[in-house]
Amino acid sequence: MARKGSNNALLALAAAGGLWAWQNRDKVSGWINQLNTQLGQQQSHRKTLSDTSHAPAVQSYTGNTQRIGDEANEI
Repeated sequence: MARKGSNNALLALAAAGGLWAWQNRDKVSGWINQLNTQLGQQQSHRKTLSDTSHAPAVQSYTGNTQRIGDEANEI
């Protein structure tokens, strides 16, 4: 069970962290912008991969005509 004074300690720790973040807000803002840029690049890369991995089958381009090496349609 938590001691009675532990809530005060947590509140003091949160206040100290908030004060540090306020004093270093330019640095923290730079970190957040860098993280957002990296995440955005990863998401666009994933979108590119998923777009190319779901390309239509060859049959939709060839109209189901015979293709070289297609043993099922050999004459």
